[in-house]
Amino acid sequence: MSERLYYFVIVGRDDRVLYDLLYPASLSELDWRTSSELSSPAERGDFEPHHFIPSIQVLLQFVAYSALDHIEEKYWLTSARSLKHIFRFRDWSASVQLTPNAATRFVLVHGASDDASRNVRAFLHAVYEAYVPHVVCNPFQEEDAPITSKRFHEVAKNLAKRYFSG
Repeated sequence: MSERLYYFVIVGRDDRVLYDLLYPASLSELDWRTSSELSSPAERGDFEPHHFIPSIQVLLQFVAYSALDHIEEKYWLTSARSLKHIFRFRDWSASVQLTPNAATRFVLVHGASDDASRNVRAFLHAVYEAYVPHVVCNPFQEEDAPITSKRFHEVAKNLAKRYFSG
């Protein structure tokens, strides 16, 4: 199960979540959701197979936030801005892309033994390239505010589909 789920999060200063995306590798199994769009099990009436299970979401968030400490340590030891498998927890691994000043971190949680992991660096770089024009250069986007751009969300979804669909 871990090899077919991806959790992507953009973390700003003071570890503030600016954007997150839950990605299933197979659109027939799960729907696209951002964590803010997920309804509670009570609102759905029950868990359906195409909804992201909240306990898994919490685990993926735990892995992403745990990776932040490792990112801080590695930042001072290397000049690389793209770090693959920076943190591992059970079947999950976190990879990161840093902005030039390392104030914003792009973290992707994926299966540790995932065959698609060769695409992790390419995905993180591509989403960073989309982030600059859609977020950084957007005059309506406040610095370190949650990203609400629907265009950026569509681009992120399409990039995930491109790099992680089987």
